[in-house]
Amino acid sequence: MKRDIAIIGGGIIGSAAAYFLARSGQAGDVVVIEPDPSYEFATTPQGAGGVRQQFSVHENIEMSKFSLGFFKEFADHLSDISDVPNIQFKEQGYLFLVTKDGEETLRQNQTQQASLGVNAELIEYPEIRHRFPSIERSDIVLGCFTPDDGWIDPNSALWGFRRAAEQLGAQYVRARVTSCQCRNKFPQKRRSKNPQLANFR
Repeated sequence: MKRDIAIIGGGIIGSAAAYFLARSGQAGDVVVIEPDPSYEFATTPQGAGGVRQQFSVHENIEMSKFSLGFFKEFADHLSDISDVPNIQFKEQGYLFLVTKDGEETLRQNQTQQASLGVNAELIEYPEIRHRFPSIERSDIVLGCFTPDDGWIDPNSALWGFRRAAEQLGAQYVRARVTSCQCRNKFPQKRRSKNPQLANFR
């Protein structure tokens, strides 16, 4: 079997990649290799489903901003796809708390997040106790709250991406990858001398 793009693993990340590639209409043939099509043993359905923007790396923040907006309008983005599950997005916010040792890092992260357009609010401990009475620890000195963040049902999101990817032309194969050899079609100074296919069973 030869395909233009092979994705190893069809969980939420692999299925999302397959969806965006298929949606672009410029990716060629896409195959997703997944050994557990029922996802009984997959990690995606076991996840908490948090969607947050509180990261410390510029690229992660930008990607999380895109993800948050996409999940908030998931049904609209996939309106042309049949049988898309409700991912049950809930905008409940994300709260990070730190002790004295983490205060400077949290402040630096919040500054970067805010500079990239994230609604991230620093909260001193007395205000944390007022707004979140269940949090009672004397060693907490600072928190960062992003009210726009939230939660989804990760299993529903996985199946939404998978159904969309399949309806847009991606193929799912029940198999397990045992080895992989890749060939770069673009010229480079160094190129592999090996032929280039993925082997799976």
